[in-house]
Amino acid sequence: MAGGKLRILLVDDNKDDRFLLTQALADAGVDCEIDEASDGEEAENYLLRKMSDGELPHLVILDLLLPRLSGRDLMEKFFVTCPGKLPRVILLTSILPDGETMHLREMGAWRVFEKPIDLAGFLALGKFVKEHSAAEEDLSAAQAG
Repeated sequence: MAGGKLRILLVDDNKDDRFLLTQALADAGVDCEIDEASDGEEAENYLLRKMSDGELPHLVILDLLLPRLSGRDLMEKFFVTCPGKLPRVILLTSILPDGETMHLREMGAWRVFEKPIDLAGFLALGKFVKEHSAAEEDLSAAQAG
């Protein structure tokens, strides 16, 4: 990402939630380009296409409950076929069984968040992305210099 914009794939079937997340990232000052997918199959096709082009996004923000292919199933498919090659994934969920967070993290999820239900929750997520992407840029710059 050094010197460029953070590329984010935002996957959520709720158009309003995608809008709020996009606004939250902008309000937090995240310098990014956002691509969107509204279901798991669309996200899968996007990731396969970007993988073959060598242009995977830096971050995927993924809702677990999606039509056509769940976020969990998408994670399982890519974890099995491409371990260690995927971008960071932030999972959003409103329902998560006990013990599932650990399994999702073992599959490669960077963070698991309860899906925000209000603007404050979306803004907090935007701030989290900003803080952690800036920290990674600082680390990359230190390693290069």
